[in-house]
Amino acid sequence: MGYRVQFLKALLIAGIAVLATVDECLAQSACRDARLTASDPGVFESFGFAVAISDATAIVGAEWDRQLGTEAGAAYIFRPEGKMWTEMQKLLGSDQVAGDQFGHSVAIDGSVAMIGSLQHIHPDAPGTGAVYAFRFDSEASVWIEEEEVLTATGEWGDGFGEVVSLHDDLMLVGARFDDDNGANAGAAFVFRFDPDTSQWVEEQKLLASNGSGGDFFGSSVAVEGPLAVVGATNHQNNNNTGGAAYVFGFDPDTSVWVQEQILRPSDGAGGTNFGHSVSISGDLILVGAHVEGNNGAAYVFRLDPKASQWEMEQKFVASDPGGIDQFGRSVAIDGAPGNETAVVGAWQGNAFSGAAYIYRFDSDASQWIEQAIALPEPNAWTNFFGWSVAIDGETAVIGAHGEDQQRGAAYVFDVALNCDCPQDLDLDGSVGASDLLSLLVSWGPCKGCPADFDGNGTVGAFDLLALLVNWGPCP
Repeated sequence: MGYRVQFLKALLIAGIAVLATVDECLAQSACRDARLTASDPGVFESFGFAVAISDATAIVGAEWDRQLGTEAGAAYIFRPEGKMWTEMQKLLGSDQVAGDQFGHSVAIDGSVAMIGSLQHIHPDAPGTGAVYAFRFDSEASVWIEEEEVLTATGEWGDGFGEVVSLHDDLMLVGARFDDDNGANAGAAFVFRFDPDTSQWVEEQKLLASNGSGGDFFGSSVAVEGPLAVVGATNHQNNNNTGGAAYVFGFDPDTSVWVQEQILRPSDGAGGTNFGHSVSISGDLILVGAHVEGNNGAAYVFRLDPKASQWEMEQKFVASDPGGIDQFGRSVAIDGAPGNETAVVGAWQGNAFSGAAYIYRFDSDASQWIEQAIALPEPNAWTNFFGWSVAIDGETAVIGAHGEDQQRGAAYVFDVALNCDCPQDLDLDGSVGASDLLSLLVSWGPCKGCPADFDGNGTVGAFDLLALLVNWGPCP
């Protein structure tokens, strides 16, 4: 086999010059680092339903895991070891039972992880839903359940724990079916960690100043430092239900969270579901509106320090819309100065397999530019790729909980496009037969496909040539 490969390389050596253009075109396809799966996968367990990442530690929710009963749920911790990502631990709640949906939402920041359990019932809580706090014990190298966080003011079916966000000693939890402002008006709860008691203490319940029944305030949440963002997908504005996102700031003098601004798209129309997803980083807020114009959209807001107002900076739409893409179902943003990156999930794009779009802010052009499209491996099932997304620095994690009879998967991408071995499509450290098969399955028009090495929107002869020339162990 080795002689034949060497002979084939010799025959194709004349085409190597063509490959010099490949690296220049790689901005059209993202660099896939890993495909994560559970060590104990089960059919219809939905691994990848929720994802989060912090400091090279990823957490993946599998809300229908059956280890502790049907749809009891679980969450998995992964870390990179060399070029491979390895499952570090499977997390379960200490009092989980069937139907809890533990792992419906996840968040992580440093050594702390939060896992939402949407349907959990606790005897000391008046409603349904809980969030479990885990902390990493560096001496034992294990994640330990620290607390089961509940709200004392919840009611049955509020949806507490459906979404959760974490930053330092702050946690924000959504409950979009809360009824304080009217039936299903929604709410969000701020918790702060008290180091003296080692407990998460409920600090304030957030409500929209103009909330009303059916707004679903709390559909999405994001918190960073003294700022919190809460999405209300069904909030009415100018007699339509386009949605809104609310920005709250913490006043240190009064120790109260105060509503500072309501964000809306300048082109908003009825039924856009603006606020279905939100993310905040530094002076940037990203808001998804996954049914805007049928395909969906996402909107970037930037803080104007002079006016102390958030101004809409740009609207993102899919560069290759396919109809009902659900673009904006999930969003994530990292606002590191000089390296501002956004990821937008479209779980019904790419012929219903799903896609995720990666944008970078070009300071010279003063605009966001689509840098890459991330796609999953070909799968007979609807992948749901892009249902959940997360980003930290140069690493993005994208959930695909529909893959492989809904056993599910999550993909790790290098958003800086540092592709060490792009032809290794199955990420096994070598370019071989399975990679060739994946390329052939993708043959033809396929914008953003991992096998579209030359970035021309089609998997064809030059891509095949690139794969064959790089046959064998990756460098």
